Amino acid sequence: MGIILLILKSIGVILAVLLLLILFGPIRYQVQASAKDGHFSLRAELSYCYVLLKFCFWTHDEEKGKRWQILGIFRKEDGGAEEKEKEKKKRRKKDGEEKEKSKEGKPSSRNASLSRLKKITETEAGRAGLKHILSELVRLFRQCLPTRFSLTGRFGFSDPALTGQAAGFLITLMMTYPDTVDILPDFEKEILEGEFAAEGSVYGVYALVFLIRVLIHTEARQTILYLLRGKA
Repeated sequence: MGIILLILKSIGVILAVLLLLILFGPIRYQVQASAKDGHFSLRAELSYCYVLLKFCFWTHDEEKGKRWQILGIFRKEDGGAEEKEKEKKKRRKKDGEEKEKSKEGKPSSRNASLSRLKKITETEAGRAGLKHILSELVRLFRQCLPTRFSLTGRFGFSDPALTGQAAGFLITLMMTYPDTVDILPDFEKEILEGEFAAEGSVYGVYALVFLIRVLIHTEARQTILYLLRGKA
């Protein structure tokens, strides 16, 4: 009997540790991108609990690669070999064609979802539920925003009017982040060059809190059930 209790306690401790890791283990992300003289490079890194699990993806012009790393020891790398890239493009094209065919074959499901969404917006309770869900999504998005980022460079489109519209948005961004954003518009030529970097952390508990806050809201819960089942 004592051995059974010891096994059960061990299992309980392991499950508790796993739950804590899922909820409070940091998921860190880092993104770096640059564009200059027609060349583009991107590097994105995603890590879970620092060295427990790490995934890295990079691309430079036509070359691409990715790497998996577990506990900082076990690695699996995949370079951007030309033949492999061609095969990937073929598979993506084939998957895209199959998805298009599947979408074309199920118009009724899309129409049913749109019809449900339209009916929800026709009632006060439905609008309140959607408003609450959207507000919680915005809250979740803000929690996932990068803690550090920088954006520098200059841009210009073939249409100066379009450049001006984009510049208006970027001016607002630069006023919000004067120390990290520095973008100059070029109205005389079409150009895109600069550098971007961002990093931040996400925690599983954010998603748990989001689900709880949505499900305890009566109208939001009924809205989700109606969208999924067609009835509250």
